Amino acid sequence: VPGSGNQSWHKDNRARGLSIIVPLVDFTPENGGTQLLLGSHNNKWPVFANGGARVINAPAGSVVAYDSRTIHRGLGNETSEGRPALIFCYDRVETPPPGC
Repeated sequence: VPGSGNQSWHKDNRARGLSIIVPLVDFTPENGGTQLLLGSHNNKWPVFANGGARVINAPAGSVVAYDSRTIHRGLGNETSEGRPALIFCYDRVETPPPGC
């Protein structure tokens, strides 16, 4: 959403699954790319977290895939334009994502 702030850090699921984002416009620092804590999907993530979070800046039509347990957030959109994307989540029947 134009003018929005950063999302809260979150996981898409507590169990193994696959989250996929397909940007419909370029994800840039200005319109708020997705920020990931690499390695946070497993018990060794504090080792990886020392390297800091990574921002995914991706051209429209790219595919960004990550484990559903990865801690992440969308960054704020400082532009006047929307940042649409397709989001697909592949999860186990016994552990649907929150809200389902």
